Amino acid sequence: MLKISTFFENPYKTDYVSRENWERFVEDHLANIRQSVKRGEPLQGMLTATETLYQEYCRLLYTINSERAEKIALSFELHKVIKMFKQLVSKREGLIRSCFGKNTPEYVEFFPRGLDPYNNARKKNIDGLFAQIINASEFHKVVIGDEMLNEFTGLYQKYREVHEEQGLKVSSVISNSVKIDEAMDKLKCQLYLNILQLAIHYVDNPGKGIAFFQQSLLKSHKRKKKANTGKLSE
Repeated sequence: MLKISTFFENPYKTDYVSRENWERFVEDHLANIRQSVKRGEPLQGMLTATETLYQEYCRLLYTINSERAEKIALSFELHKVIKMFKQLVSKREGLIRSCFGKNTPEYVEFFPRGLDPYNNARKKNIDGLFAQIINASEFHKVVIGDEMLNEFTGLYQKYREVHEEQGLKVSSVISNSVKIDEAMDKLKCQLYLNILQLAIHYVDNPGKGIAFFQQSLLKSHKRKKKANTGKLSE
C-alpha cells in the first residue's frame, strides 16, 4: 500500500550528514539548477530562493568560525595577563618584604596566605587576588610608593577588558550557533520544496528531476553512542 505521508516528510531532516558533504550537495544542486536555467527551464525562482538561503547559511558559518577563532585568541590573551600578574606579584613581593619584613601584619595584608594563592591564580579567583593586592598597595602607598599600585591597577584594567571582550564573544558564538541552526532548517525546507517542484516539473520524466540531486553525498554518518539527530557535524 502506498504511504502518502511519505511525501509530507522532509528527507533532509532524517539523517546525520557531515557538514562538508552537505555543502557539496547543496552547491552541486545549485549548479544543476543554474545549468537548467541557462537551457531555458523555468526554474529561476527556485534558484533565487535556494541561493539566498544558502548564502545566508554561508555568511553565518563564516561569522561563527571567525568568532570562535577570536574567542580562542582572547583566551590566550587572558592567560597571558594572568601569567603577567603572577610575575608582577613575584617581583613586587621583594619590595613588600624589604619595606615591612616577612610575616609582619603589613606583609600579611598583601599575602595573607603567602604566595601560593597568587602562584595558583585562575580566572575563578583572580579578581579577589587583584582586589587584595590593590587595596593593600593603596593603603600603604606612602611607604611603598605609587608605582606598584599603578602597575596592578593598570594590569587589572587590562584583565577586565580582555575578560569582558571574551564574554561578549562567547555570547555572540552561542547566539550565532542558534541562528545557523535556524538558517539550516530554512534551507532544508527549501530543498524539500525543490524536490516537490522538480517532481511536478518532470512528472513525465522523473529521472531528470532526480539528476538534480547527488544523493551519494547524503550518506548517513552516525555519531558513536549517539542516535541520529539531524544535526550537521562540525
